Amino acid sequence: MFFIKNKIMNFKKFATIVFILILITVFISFLFFPIKKNKIYRPKKEAINNFEIEGTLAFFNKKNKNLISKINVEIANNDFEKARGLMHRRFMPENVGMVFISDEAKQQSFWMKNTHIALDIIFVDVNSKIVQISANTVPYSEKSIPCKKKAKYVIEVNEYFCVNNNISVGDSIFLKKIKF
Repeated sequence: MFFIKNKIMNFKKFATIVFILILITVFISFLFFPIKKNKIYRPKKEAINNFEIEGTLAFFNKKNKNLISKINVEIANNDFEKARGLMHRRFMPENVGMVFISDEAKQQSFWMKNTHIALDIIFVDVNSKIVQISANTVPYSEKSIPCKKKAKYVIEVNEYFCVNNNISVGDSIFLKKIKF
């Protein structure tokens, strides 16, 4: 009987030591390898500041249909890119813009939150005709910039682009996507 009691006591001591070693191991692992909190996806800074040229956009005069200007464009292809737009970008070359394409013509509204660059925002209908230009928008403004007419395309270019290139309401555009 004494022999069995002694074995039980030894087993309890052994189990206690194993339990303490497991606790120490878990504690040390948390110390050196902390649990990562859920992270919100944020693109790397290099991806935000660079422009991915995905097409060219040409502007044509409403009267004589002559080419007015041609720029390279980045196209906001998905909801994330559309929501981000030109936010956090500090510079945009003169010959570059961003195009937002909707599935259908609808009331569009933009804002300048977290946008460092003053822009001209050009609203274009389903017939590729410019229906509104919101010129010289104010950086960082959370004020809504709505289009009074339905637009399928919205183009963001540097401020004064429209004035400097004589682009006005009624002119038309042609977007050519680069095939990959």
